[in-house]
Amino acid sequence: VSDNLSTRRDGIRALQGLVGALPATQSPRVSVLRSSLQRIQLALEQLYRMGAQSQLVDDAGCLAMDELSDALQILAQLVLGTRKRLSPNAQVGLPSIGMSVRALRAAFEQAVTTRNPQHVVAPIAALETCGTAELPSSFATVAVRIVSALKTLPLQGAQVVAPQSKLSRASLSGSEAESVLPNWVPANRMLGGFYVLHALGEGGVGSVFVARRAEERDDPSTEVFALKVPEYNGEVAHVLSEADFLRMFREEAGALLALPDDAPNLARFVTFDAGVKPKPILVMEHVEGPSLDRLMTRRQLDIAQAFEVLEGVASGLLAMHKAGIAHLDVKPSNVIMRDFWSGDRFTPVLVDFGLSGRRVRPGCGTANYAAPEIWGAASKGNEDPRPADVYAFGCLAYELLTGDVLFDAPSDAAIVTAHLSHDGSPQQIMALHRDLSTRPLAELLTRCLRGKPQARGTLPELLTQLPFLHADLAARPWPLAPSLQAVGRPLRVPRPQ
Repeated sequence: VSDNLSTRRDGIRALQGLVGALPATQSPRVSVLRSSLQRIQLALEQLYRMGAQSQLVDDAGCLAMDELSDALQILAQLVLGTRKRLSPNAQVGLPSIGMSVRALRAAFEQAVTTRNPQHVVAPIAALETCGTAELPSSFATVAVRIVSALKTLPLQGAQVVAPQSKLSRASLSGSEAESVLPNWVPANRMLGGFYVLHALGEGGVGSVFVARRAEERDDPSTEVFALKVPEYNGEVAHVLSEADFLRMFREEAGALLALPDDAPNLARFVTFDAGVKPKPILVMEHVEGPSLDRLMTRRQLDIAQAFEVLEGVASGLLAMHKAGIAHLDVKPSNVIMRDFWSGDRFTPVLVDFGLSGRRVRPGCGTANYAAPEIWGAASKGNEDPRPADVYAFGCLAYELLTGDVLFDAPSDAAIVTAHLSHDGSPQQIMALHRDLSTRPLAELLTRCLRGKPQARGTLPELLTQLPFLHADLAARPWPLAPSLQAVGRPLRVPRPQ
C-alpha cells in the first residue's frame, strides 16, 4: 500500500472511527483501550500537522510525543496481557515501545540542536521494529507511517498546525475537553464535590484531572485542584483483592490529613473521598509550572538550580517524614517548578501523593526509582517506608546532576534486577568515585542507595551535606559528565515517566 499524506490521514480517521465504535461499558480493559486509542489518535493528529522538526521540541510537540509514548505503551501492555491469556506458556517480553518513542523525541531534539537530521534515522527504525513486535499490525502501520514521515520535514519552518487540532489540554473547552476524558467519568463531569475541567494524565494505573469545586465550576477566577483517581490495576490485582485495595486507599489517604499546610515544597493536600462513585478521589493543590523531567530534557537548568531543586525536594520529603508519611513515588515528573518562568526564585514542589502512606505496599513507586524493599512488599508490607524515599532521592539526584537515568533497562524485570544486585555502588556511581572532584557526591549517593533500608542516610544528613557538595561543584557545567563509556554503558537521554 502506498504511503502518502492521504493514506496517513485515512489511518487517523480509521483510528478515530474505531474509538467511536467501541461499546460503552464499565469494563476496565475496554475503558483503558478506548482511552489509549483516543490519546494515540489525538497525538498522531498533532504530529501529522507538524511542518518542521523544530516544532517537535517545543511545548506542543513534546506534549504530542509524550502522549503518544504513554498511550502506545498502555496499548502494548493490553496486547501483552491478551497474549498471555491466550498462550499462558508463551515467552513474551515486557513492551518497550514507550521508551522507543521517548528516545525518538530526544533524537529530534539532538537533530534540531546540531542541525543534523541523521540523528533520527536509527531511532525511527528501532521504533518500527518495536511497533511491529508489540502492537497489532494495523495500529503499528498507522503510527509508524506518521512518525516516520517526520524525518522528511525540514529542520525549521512555519507551523501548520490547525488551531482546532492542538493537543494542549489546558486550552481545550467544550466538546474538545470532553473528548479526552475517560468514558467512566459521569456525563455531568462531577466526581464527589468537584467538577472535572480536563485531564492532566490518564492511563492504566491512575488518572489525574484538573477540577474546580462544584459550586465554582463556572467562575474562572476560583482555584483549580489536581484530582487523583487511583486505579485497581493488573499488577496490584496479583497481590491484593479490590476490597483490600480500597481499604488500603482509605487508610493511607486518611494519613495525608496529617501533612502540614505551610510546607513550601509540598503541594497542599485538600481532601479525599473513598466513597465517590464510580471511583474514589484524592484532591490536592494544582501546582503551576514545568516539571523537572521536562526541564532536564530541554537542558534548561544550571548546576546552582540543580542543587536548589535537590534541597527543595529533600526539604519536602523531610516535612512528610516528620508527619510519619513517605511519598513513595519520588521521580522527576513528580517535581513541579513553581514560578520557574517568573524570573524570581523558583520553588521545587513535590506533587502526586497517590501512592503516599505509612508503609511499603504492593505497587508503590516507579520501577526506575523504587527501592529494593518495594519489590518484596507483597509478602511483607510493614516496613518503615521513609528509607524508600531516601533511595528514590538518590536515584533522582544522580539523574538530575548527570542527565542520565541511574537504573534503566529494556524491561521492568531487568530494572528490578539492577536494583537488587548492588549495595549502594552500581557501576555508574563507581565512575563518580573514580573522579576526585565527584567522589564526595558519589559517597552521598552511596549512602542513599544502600540495599538495607536501615543503612541509608537520613534526610537531615543529606540537607547538611548538599550545600558543601554544591560549593565543591559550583564551577562545573551542568549536567556533570562522568565517563559512563569507561564502565561499558553508553550515554542516553530518554527518561521514564
